[in-house]
Amino acid sequence: MIKVLIVDDEALARKRIRTLLEQDEQVRVCHECSNGAEAIAAINDISPDLLSLMFKCQN
Repeated sequence: MIKVLIVDDEALARKRIRTLLEQDEQVRVCHECSNGAEAIAAINDISPDLLSLMFKCQN
């Protein structure tokens, strides 16, 4: 199972990415974040295998 963390400041973008990724049975979106600070905390907590990151996030 591939654990994925999605980081994007737009909720709709996170939803679209989640929908696409979850079509693969080997992928599990384990968390979503809306800014960089949340992402750093989540990375430390869950140690995702893959990070989907929006480059222009706040914080």
